[in-house]
Amino acid sequence: MTFLNKSVNYSQTKLLKSSILAPLLKKYNEFVLQSKGKSVVLNKDVNTGISYDYIIPNNNNKYYLLVTKKTQLEQTNTNYNILYFFPDSYQCNLVKPENSDFYLEIDNVFKNDFLLEGYLYKHDDKYEYLLTDILLKNNNVINVAYELRMTLLNEILLEITREKLKQLNNHMTINIHPIFDMENENLVYIFKKNFIYKNEICSVERISKFEKTRYIEQAFSDTTILTKNITTTNYTDVYNVYNYTSNNFEGILYIKGISQSKHMKELFKQNKILHLECTYNTKFLKWQPDF
Repeated sequence: MTFLNKSVNYSQTKLLKSSILAPLLKKYNEFVLQSKGKSVVLNKDVNTGISYDYIIPNNNNKYYLLVTKKTQLEQTNTNYNILYFFPDSYQCNLVKPENSDFYLEIDNVFKNDFLLEGYLYKHDDKYEYLLTDILLKNNNVINVAYELRMTLLNEILLEITREKLKQLNNHMTINIHPIFDMENENLVYIFKKNFIYKNEICSVERISKFEKTRYIEQAFSDTTILTKNITTTNYTDVYNVYNYTSNNFEGILYIKGISQSKHMKELFKQNKILHLECTYNTKFLKWQPDF
């Protein structure tokens, strides 16, 4: 992107990544790994006891945002915020080579340091970063249910005022991304017809507790043949399908009959991952082996 703030030089960027960002990412990743497999359900309504999952239709252009202060990088009398945006691991591939990290230096509107998550959109040469989660605040993991994390995000923006987060450096606006709980999945269709960035929507992210999965939505015919990355799961005849280039998760492989089942088991005797040509089954809306 072309709107890098040149007042943050290379040595400062290197310091930001190594001294501030890296420890935060390490801390959050360790927390997520420790949370996996635990029976505690955070996303539970205290009145009904029902656990909710959430849906975020998006453009699959996920970025993380580190909010910090320039005083952490150098001695200065004026305290500015540095907003450091960096793409998730999928975007670091050659799939979207134009997606690289970038930063903005703005007036001091954020009182605390944050590690945030969201999707980046573009309209009329202006960018809008729509927040979907808050991961850390002042070096502390936000270990609460997802709806409470979203409440916290809204409170932060309310305190700052959304007006102050419009057209930052005349390039970037920060806001909250539209999010739906599974109970309102029927509203997603309406949303996709009316969202200002509706032409960009190509993916759905599902959030359960701290686990997040994205599904790439594309229109395929039953004659479509594409190479996919296939991996095993803990269940017989259940295989995960990933995009061959980006390695985005694309669902569960459809296995048709005993013959395909046996063939898949033979293939996995000597391979941990398969690069397999697959056709799209329009009846079951799943990829299946092309043999």
